[in-house]
Formats: sequence, C-alpha cells, structure tokens
Amino acid sequence: MSFSHAVGAMRAGVERRAFCRYPVKLSAAQISWQKGSSSSTVNCVVLDVSLKGCRIEAAGISPPPLGSHVCIKFAAGGQGLEGQFVAVQKPWFGAAKLGIRFDEQLSYDLFNEIVYGGGHFVETTGDNTPEHERDLFWK
Repeated sequence: MSFSHAVGAMRAGVERRAFCRYPVKLSAAQISWQKGSSSSTVNCVVLDVSLKGCRIEAAGISPPPLGSHVCIKFAAGGQGLEGQFVAVQKPWFGAAKLGIRFDEQLSYDLFNEIVYGGGHFVETTGDNTPEHERDLFWK
C-alpha cells in the first residue's frame, strides 16, 4: 500500500490492519538482524503485539532500513520468529520504535503468554473453584 493510499484510508476511517494490537505483560525480547557482513543483536521492549506483528522500542541503535529481515526472540516463550521491519520511528532523543511484521502467524500459546503473562491459566479445584465452574448446569 502506498503512502497516499494509507493516508486516504486513514481519512476514510478504514482500518488497514487485519489483526488487532494488544498491550503486553511480558515485554522483554531480543532482536537480531544482518546489515552487510555484520550482525546486530539488541535487547528491546515489546510495546504491543498482534498475531502478525509487533511494535518494539529499542534504545541506542541506529534503525535498520525498512524491509530488513529480523529475528525476534521473546523472553516469554524463548522461541524466535522471523519477520521484517516495516516501520521505523527514530526521535531526536530517546529510543527508536520499530514495527515488525512476522513471516508466520504468532502461535496462540505464545500470544497468550506475552499478552496475559505467564501462568494466567490457573487450575482451580475444590473450595477455590467458583460456583459457576462447579455447577454442572453452567457447563
């Protein structure tokens, strides 16, 4: 989508994203990319995530060119995902904000762990179980 089409879509109130963004609870991550013959790896903070991408903040880096391939490794799941840089916002002062589009859809398990935090599905049994989960008519 060209810039003029994106501006036109914003003015018309059309959502250009296919997936909603969600704020994250587990925000630690690490990104790696190649630039020529050298590779760079930096720690970053995930600001928000969707099933097909995320927005990160990384301090002290010179942003790579748009379209560069990247590997992002979330501390939550420990697995790396391949993607590419699709947006770079570098203010005069402060950390750079980078948009990453994943090559493959984020797994639901990893998505839940990043967005809701580790151990968000707590098994309740006995007296700690809410009545609506004990009552057979609710299930």
